[in-house]
Amino acid sequence: MYRDKTIAVIVPAYNEEKLIGKVLKTTPEFVDHIIVVDDASLNRTGEVVKSRFVPSISFSGVLPLGKKKF
Repeated sequence: MYRDKTIAVIVPAYNEEKLIGKVLKTTPEFVDHIIVVDDASLNRTGEVVKSRFVPSISFSGVLPLGKKKF
């Protein structure tokens, strides 16, 4: 809580297995909720997030936004 406000952080993640743990560990104490959006990572990003007991939304079989062809 910060200045009597509930703070939520949404963290987009695509193939962030190596860094997502550090991001979650170093989130400021005043953050009340963290939600990780795993955009169909091809590595262990989702597993690392789940091991930290952080709620996540995982997309599978969906191309990351940067890879879509219009």
